[in-house]
Amino acid sequence: NLACQFCPQNHDSTFGMDAIRDKITNVKLALDSIQIKGKTSCKVNIMGGELFSDFVDDKYFEDYKFLIEKIREHSAEINLPVKIHISTNLVWSDRERVKKLLDEAKIPLFVSYDPAGRFNTSTLKIFYENVKYFKDYILQIGCVMTKPSMQKIMSKNAPHFDELYENF
Repeated sequence: NLACQFCPQNHDSTFGMDAIRDKITNVKLALDSIQIKGKTSCKVNIMGGELFSDFVDDKYFEDYKFLIEKIREHSAEINLPVKIHISTNLVWSDRERVKKLLDEAKIPLFVSYDPAGRFNTSTLKIFYENVKYFKDYILQIGCVMTKPSMQKIMSKNAPHFDELYENF
């Protein structure tokens, strides 16, 4: 939903949106492989474009919940503890449906923040308002360390960076 300058993704593509529930097949295979290799735990990060964009229909939120539930069921079946997170850039306005999903699925957020190449003035404002609103749901905030982002951080010209770093 942002068309970040450093991202090569086709931002107009909706490929895969109608196949969210089908992803469980590959996730189960991956979890089985991890378990067979003797790993004792795993993290699954659900991401792809911006899952919470305002244009994403509510029906997909039911698909997200289905996928999370099935991942948890399978991890219990194979006795492999799994932590599940959802990645987001926080640039969307429909907070209630996101909060409902997070509460029902009992799942935290990984947040993407980049001081250069990601936000304009209005999207940065939405991002920061959502950081404050969802602060108790945010487990981690990460940056893509592009040269322009590193330059902004090092020059102390990265909006909200110090506060984000201090709190997340």
